[in-house]
Amino acid sequence: MQADILFIFTPGGEDINHFFYHIGSGYIISFLRQNGYYADQFIHNDFINLENCVRKILAHNARVIGFTVYQSNFITSILIAEQLKKTSPVTIIAFGGPTATIYSEYILEQYQFVDVCFRNESEETF
Repeated sequence: MQADILFIFTPGGEDINHFFYHIGSGYIISFLRQNGYYADQFIHNDFINLENCVRKILAHNARVIGFTVYQSNFITSILIAEQLKKTSPVTIIAFGGPTATIYSEYILEQYQFVDVCFRNESEETF
């Protein structure tokens, strides 16, 4: 099944080897599902290199890939997002979370592969 939107909470900081479920994304996923969209969260619990990570994410065939971005996982999110956009230019890359809220203009200016930054709460924006 093709996901309309796939959410990713990339590893960062001290815990760099697991893609965890993020409760904020969970709220948005629930809201989207209630409104007829197929949304899911990418979870991966094993070590994975960038190429395989991108391949597994793109296997979901999501039209939009949303990242929850904190300072601790910013670089990991940027690396994955850049490769996703290179591999699938039509996929919309969205950043949300605290870092995207505070630094949205900087992110959009410096990282052309990020299509949109969601600031503050994102349920209704999505």
